[in-house]
Amino acid sequence: MLDIGCGPARMVRAAVDRGLTVLGLDVSPTAVAMAREAGLPVAGGSVFDPLPREGQWNLALLLDGNVGIGGDPTALLTRCAEILTATGSVVVETAPEASLDDSYEAHVVDDQGHASATFPWAEVGREALHRHARRAGLRVAQTWSVDGRTFCRLRAR
Repeated sequence: MLDIGCGPARMVRAAVDRGLTVLGLDVSPTAVAMAREAGLPVAGGSVFDPLPREGQWNLALLLDGNVGIGGDPTALLTRCAEILTATGSVVVETAPEASLDDSYEAHVVDDQGHASATFPWAEVGREALHRHARRAGLRVAQTWSVDGRTFCRLRAR
């Protein structure tokens, strides 16, 4: 399992606890350091860079809105398809508004009011995800909701 944009790596921890082969990936040096200090397998960098085990991952996670990474969901899903096995899946958490499909320049503000540099981001609802998946050579194979959060499992067409 590859957790893209893993942050402090809670899903990585869950996978490790279940004995799965897992790697978390994040561009934030702080998040990577926190996860590594906890003994978790996390690498720093972008999903668009060369990755270990390309073409061998069975599952890629894009949770907590991470389908927005890079501001181009089709490009991100295309990249995910490249790093998966032929029978692999991408699990995407979608935006609450089903038809939402928006790209923009974002920034993060911390508790002290300090803002990050801007970065490209996107928000995609479950209906819009179908279009991005199709363009990336994927299809929505399953959709479910838990506690007001919606997820889709994408597979190769």
